[in-house]
Amino acid sequence: GFDCDYPRYPTAEQQRTWLAAYGEMIDLGEIRLFSLAAHLFWSQWALLQAHLSDLAFDYRQYARKRMAEYHRLK
Repeated sequence: GFDCDYPRYPTAEQQRTWLAAYGEMIDLGEIRLFSLAAHLFWSQWALLQAHLSDLAFDYRQYARKRMAEYHRLK
């Protein structure tokens, strides 16, 4: 459930089509900003979990993937 398959993320054109279909008046720029914020949030969460969690999950790698996507989009 934590795979980061970012090539499957909707393109800007697909996002505009989706927004138009639902009649939303959301600015695509706002979506990009919130997407960046989400990547920052989840990368920080993963780094905390790397220190706190007993689960056998590579939280550090997940954090690296989220930060890499943040920098790619920024």
